[in-house]
Amino acid sequence: MPSWARFWRSTKLRFDSQPRSNNRGFSLLETLLSMAAVSVVLVSVYSVSAGLIDRQAAAQRDLELAQVARALLDEYVVTFPLSDTAGTYKGTWDWFIREKPYVPDHKTEQDHLFRFVEVTAQVNRSGSTRAPYVLSTILARRAPGI
Repeated sequence: MPSWARFWRSTKLRFDSQPRSNNRGFSLLETLLSMAAVSVVLVSVYSVSAGLIDRQAAAQRDLELAQVARALLDEYVVTFPLSDTAGTYKGTWDWFIREKPYVPDHKTEQDHLFRFVEVTAQVNRSGSTRAPYVLSTILARRAPGI
């Protein structure tokens, strides 16, 4: 008997047409079901992450609005009465500043020296339909004649 024939018999490889009794591996149905389950999980993770991204973008816009409003109020306080009360910044932000008298809740003996005003800055993105960002502060100015 040739050496390759002995090797063939020693490896005990058989090409039988009968199915194996212990079926290893996954069937096509099991594979499809697992892929469907994974895709459902991935879609839900994607939708949650998309919602988080939208909320993060909205928070970033609100932060920008707050920063612009704070900067406008600071500039108005420092440069009063020379500062503008309305405008558009870099074609992106529409803003205006309103000033109205403010009456404190309690009186002090120093009130005759000051005139209190509430300064409100209102900022919105140009063309936006969202509610504008409003920031207010109360200032004490010298009373006229002092």
